[in-house]
Amino acid sequence: MSKILKKFVSVKGQLTGLYRNKKIVADYYSKFTILKERKRDFASNQAEYMDSLRSKVAAGDYLSFDMDGDSLTYGQDEFSNDKRPTFSDPTLDTSVYRDDSIQAGVTYPEVFQAEIGEFLSNSITVRNRGVSGMHAQTNLEVWKESAGADIHAVMLGTNDCRKNIPLENFFDDMSKIIERRLNWGAAVVLIKPPFKREPDKAFLGFYRDIIELLGKIYDIPVWDAEDFITDLDRKEFFCDKVHFNSKGYQALGKGITEKFKEVLAVEQELKKKIQ
Repeated sequence: MSKILKKFVSVKGQLTGLYRNKKIVADYYSKFTILKERKRDFASNQAEYMDSLRSKVAAGDYLSFDMDGDSLTYGQDEFSNDKRPTFSDPTLDTSVYRDDSIQAGVTYPEVFQAEIGEFLSNSITVRNRGVSGMHAQTNLEVWKESAGADIHAVMLGTNDCRKNIPLENFFDDMSKIIERRLNWGAAVVLIKPPFKREPDKAFLGFYRDIIELLGKIYDIPVWDAEDFITDLDRKEFFCDKVHFNSKGYQALGKGITEKFKEVLAVEQELKKKIQ
């Protein structure tokens, strides 16, 4: 097969995939009312657990945060000068699965722990449950037991896109991840993963659309990792095409902290008035 023919076949396949994915997302949105009604009880649980979280903040109770994700949560960085050995992040949860990838000088859960710790007077625990290469299905296979978190921040989709996991599977797997955590008695926030250093928005965009839709169905906050880096020179925040360096993970951790502050601010102000 000539190079020109191979390129034609490749482009044709990509266009077919784009059309199919666009149709799948549109079909899900057309069923939004039905899907939301089916998940009404889970949405009620989400609201209850968020209220409980805010009450704990106001009362000064102990709080536990789990950060679920892939290598972007784990903090993979194989190339920067300040890279660290495997398992350097003290927030890393190695109770079930041990990732042997090299870590950046700092991970976003480490940054979050430091930043949210300054904002709250509560005693807190932050667990980094990121695993390199993880996609939604493997998350279900690995993290089967609750660690007792009050809230989970879930950022997945990068590897589902890379592995070309069908959007229907991604929707189902992410739904199970959400419902498993709600059944554990924990609230959930969803984070749309960032695009690559050189953004190719065509395919990952569909997985991000599914995450946005799931947030609406379950009444879960959805935050966009792109919001934390769009005003910056992207190349300065990546160690390779996909992974951040310490500067990028710092931006991600600080951005997520600010979003959590918004969620918790009302009760925090109430607490100040009581004091």
